[in-house]
Amino acid sequence: MTTPAELHAAVRTILEALPTVQAFDGDVPAAPPADEAGRVYPYAVLWPAPGGDRFEPALSGPRGGLVWVAQVTVAAGDPTWCLQATGTVRAALDGVWLDDTASPLTDDTPSSRTIARDPDVKPPRWFVPLRFTCQIA
Repeated sequence: MTTPAELHAAVRTILEALPTVQAFDGDVPAAPPADEAGRVYPYAVLWPAPGGDRFEPALSGPRGGLVWVAQVTVAAGDPTWCLQATGTVRAALDGVWLDDTASPLTDDTPSSRTIARDPDVKPPRWFVPLRFTCQIA
């Protein structure tokens, strides 16, 4: 059986390979890379998810087993950059098989989710949390 740590590492590897989106693992540096105007370049933060040892029948689907959730927050110093990076991250992760004992990742981000401005950071940036799930057999 695949572990949450192995799934996390697989998603991190995919994000780190993206050429136009910087990847961070559970934290963002105080001063992420920015352009001359101070706009922060696009990045994605993968938040560690330990999984659980409880069967979640509402989420398990027909195969049974546990569901692992990966939250990836996409952010950038410009709303358009954030939208572009969001598309890049979705294209890289949705439908990907991380392991032969887990189902492919599914983008479960609510369609009503919008990009928001983070009022607590300088320079300002816009962000959107994405949610991907897979089932561990």
